[in-house]
Amino acid sequence: MFRSLVLLMLIFPISATSAEISREPLPVMQQNPAMMRYYDPHPSSARVLGADNGEFRLDQYYTSIFLADTLPNPARYLADMELYVAESELRYGVSESSDIELTIPVMRPLAGVLDPFLRNYHRALGFPNGGREFQPDNRFAYRYQGVTGGWNSRARWEMGNIRLKLRQQLLKNMLTVMGGLQFPTASSKRGWTNGGVDMGLGIAGSWESEAWFMHLEGWWLHPFARDDTGSPVRDYFRGSWTLGRQIIIFPVAFNLIAQVQGGSSPYHTGITTLDAAPWLFSVGFRTVTPRGVQWSFAFIENITQQSTQDFGITLGFSVPLVFFR
Repeated sequence: MFRSLVLLMLIFPISATSAEISREPLPVMQQNPAMMRYYDPHPSSARVLGADNGEFRLDQYYTSIFLADTLPNPARYLADMELYVAESELRYGVSESSDIELTIPVMRPLAGVLDPFLRNYHRALGFPNGGREFQPDNRFAYRYQGVTGGWNSRARWEMGNIRLKLRQQLLKNMLTVMGGLQFPTASSKRGWTNGGVDMGLGIAGSWESEAWFMHLEGWWLHPFARDDTGSPVRDYFRGSWTLGRQIIIFPVAFNLIAQVQGGSSPYHTGITTLDAAPWLFSVGFRTVTPRGVQWSFAFIENITQQSTQDFGITLGFSVPLVFFR
């Protein structure tokens, strides 16, 4: 798939009409529910909106997850589900060199329907089934037993953790520093937040030519809650690398994008599915309508299989705030 994407990037020509398409990274997130308990900023570029400019985004995610601490019988941790997440984001330029983002997520964990398909898919390709064969098909489970507590969740609508991000540009469209906070608005009893505020400091660098663009980003993240059901919590890191090319597939212009993202884990439990570093690979595209609505789609696959979702898709759109006037 990656070779095919690169080939498409090289074959198709560039047109001036595609310059209107956003060159932001794909809005991909970690959807291992244990990792969602901690702050994981979406990848971003060095661009800012500019004074009095704003946009509204809605990103939707659907993913399949199976993670267990031991097989065939999970002892302390099991996440067996499909997960839908919808994130609403409002972004506003407070000056020519800075902007602010507010993100509000809601989610619906569910038993799903994909287990038989995934079993046949893995069998056809000669891949292992990751332990799914030891659990009933399409059965929901999300439970953890820590040293001093844990959770045993159920499938229901959940509020996610609200996030706030401030970006300050240092070099126009090239270098930006960022600060972020995540607030524990999700349920800690059901295992969707760590119960404390998380803080992050990051930096993003961007390079663009007429046809190509690239973004590099790194974050240091600090949870203020230093104990998690009896296990110590550590500072952790997140980073991303994004490569894209603008193309025309007549009569529509696209940005084709490949992205790698991940980092270290905040957990220190002795359980590999919690402590291992999570890394993802995504391929997708972004396009724009004549009225300025940006559409994005991505397919997400795990790189490190022990602490990330199996696979996922995301579909999102963004509109400038002037669209509503």
